[in-house]
Amino acid sequence: MVLAEAVFDHVAIESEELAFRSGDLVEVLEANNRDWWWGSSGGRSGWFPAHFVRLRVNQEDTVEDCLAAMASGVRRLASSRRTSVSLLSNDEVRANVLSELVNTERDFVKVLQDICEGYVRECRKRSDMFSEELVRTIFVNLEDILDFQRDFLADLEACGDNVGVCFLKHRAGFKMYSDYCNSHPMATAQLMELYQSNSYSKFFEACRLLRGLMEIPLDGYLLTPVQRICKYPLQLAELLKYTRTDHEDYENIKEALEAMRGVAVLINERKRKMESLEKLAAWQMRVEGWEGEDLIDLSSQLIYQSEVVRVNTGLWTNNIMLFLFDHQIICCKKNIFKRHTYVYKGRICLDTCEVIDVLDGKDIHLGCTVRHAIRLVSNTADCSGSGESLLFCCRSAGDKQRWLRALAEERRQVAHEAACDSDLGLAPAARRLAQATAAAHAQAAARGKSRRPTRKPRSRRNLKHSAGYTGSALQLNTNNNSLGKKVGGWFSFGTNKKTRHQHPDVP
Repeated sequence: MVLAEAVFDHVAIESEELAFRSGDLVEVLEANNRDWWWGSSGGRSGWFPAHFVRLRVNQEDTVEDCLAAMASGVRRLASSRRTSVSLLSNDEVRANVLSELVNTERDFVKVLQDICEGYVRECRKRSDMFSEELVRTIFVNLEDILDFQRDFLADLEACGDNVGVCFLKHRAGFKMYSDYCNSHPMATAQLMELYQSNSYSKFFEACRLLRGLMEIPLDGYLLTPVQRICKYPLQLAELLKYTRTDHEDYENIKEALEAMRGVAVLINERKRKMESLEKLAAWQMRVEGWEGEDLIDLSSQLIYQSEVVRVNTGLWTNNIMLFLFDHQIICCKKNIFKRHTYVYKGRICLDTCEVIDVLDGKDIHLGCTVRHAIRLVSNTADCSGSGESLLFCCRSAGDKQRWLRALAEERRQVAHEAACDSDLGLAPAARRLAQATAAAHAQAAARGKSRRPTRKPRSRRNLKHSAGYTGSALQLNTNNNSLGKKVGGWFSFGTNKKTRHQHPDVP
């Protein structure tokens, strides 16, 4: 039985994929394919990306684990699988974990050095092919990360048994990974574009051969820092597990684990915001006649949307689509000639807006009878044309309540964001990056290029699932406030295809 820990959340796209969250324990059942493994977790079985998990250093229970279980009265052999017991003590396993931490750090620094010397340096030599801006787009701050990791490795090797102090000393430097992770989708998109050119494709292959690197495409090597920063909390958690509470480094490791988890949370939160910005930028591309500043200059997420009836003076009404984002509402009309396309009609700024719950009956301002109405009074120009207010009627009383709750939630989220740590904010450069990434993926989609590995469909009779299987526990968001499928992400698995061969246990 081979156990692995999930490094990233895996959202299942297809029914035969295994969904899990970061930190979950996954049993690896088949690992013949380099990119996709078959495994089980939480009573479900399926395919998952091999890069999303990390094999545990110790696959067996130590003597101390068994003694502790016996003392607590837990029957470890009650499991349907045979429990394996090693003859190693906790101290011996801890030494193995420390060895793995240092060795993987050396391997990581070697990969960074290979990228910087084998690719970045060669790209700078060919100024006719690569401008400095293009080099920065592809490799981001990788050279800064290499300098930081070299210093960290030197201290890690020198600290001996007390690695917690080393992590605490360098924890501020790990935040530079946030910029790299946020920019990684754009780097991947740029590489996809360059690989369409035969000259660039041959150049990157020549760089790999001259450096004597494994046959992995450049985007696979550029994924390494993303994987590494998310593995530190798992390694520290395993180290803490096998460290005695009276060990001089125990409290330092405990503090270092929380610090590295905080770095991972920061990176994941900024990643989530970047993905949301990419979706908003992609949505704006589907709106014709856009006027004024870009959507993501003010907003970062869609909160609610629905079709309503706008009421103007003179008893004239028409149907419009309202999209509620943080800080603003965008008003659109559906394009009857193009599916999923809208026509821009205006906006209202919610930061200087008052929401009024209009009672059913005759409105004194317009002199007409309204039902399920809400009025937005603003000092900024809006889509009502008056520059002062927008009156719209919802389809039902329930829809009106949903709008009122959504408007209140928008104000709560804006206040929460303002009170949050400034580290979670995104600079204007990050918003421009989101626009560029969305545009690059739109161009790739127009060429029929998929960001997920191509997979050969498994036939229905060969689809492996457990009894009572009802599908993935994690599914893509299909709520009515979705802006469409995901347009940006961290992960790319090179050009290898996931081989959907028949699993040996499948009849």
